Amino acid sequence: MEACAHKVCRDCLRRHILDHLENHRFPIPCPACTLLNRIRPSYLGHGMLGILGFSEAEVDKYDMLEFQTQPVPVSCPKCTNRESHTRNSLVANRRLRCSSCSHEWCRSCHKDLDNSGGSIHVCRDYKRDKVLGKRPGRFCPGCQTFVSSKSGHNNRDLECSSTCGMHFCYKCGDAIADLAKGENPDRLSFAHLQTCIAQPEAGGSKTDKCNIQ
Repeated sequence: MEACAHKVCRDCLRRHILDHLENHRFPIPCPACTLLNRIRPSYLGHGMLGILGFSEAEVDKYDMLEFQTQPVPVSCPKCTNRESHTRNSLVANRRLRCSSCSHEWCRSCHKDLDNSGGSIHVCRDYKRDKVLGKRPGRFCPGCQTFVSSKSGHNNRDLECSSTCGMHFCYKCGDAIADLAKGENPDRLSFAHLQTCIAQPEAGGSKTDKCNIQ
């Protein structure tokens, strides 16, 4: 280990890293620093996985876990103030509040919530074409990257185009499955269809109104 100069068995280090990847724990500290209860342990970087010969799938999982720890910049639609949010907080909270001007808005439909009185907001009247122009797509709830649906909104197999690994509902914008946590998008998408807040109009089908992207 370069940062802390600890010497660790190669096989033990592989098992240590695999254990963290399988249990979705990140960052991955030096095992020797952990045993010594170091207050500021050194952490294993991306390069160590290459040295130890990890598979491409394992490296991808490391990248997704690392991505989750990165701050995501979000601009206030009223004063354009930029603030950083954690990916997990964006997934958990639809309602955002600017620390500069106190403006509140919905991260999914961009609706002004300043006069909502704290009531629960539901994006039932979300007009995708008005917000996104003529481009079919959605902003990923995990990293706020715009994900274009080239095949239209009936394609259920799209996911976030960045290293985010998030599957989400095309209609309501809620997160469905996080690949970094080992969640199964096929199974969870069916469960989401049963409770999606973006209910279809009379005569429509839930499959047409709520699709995974």
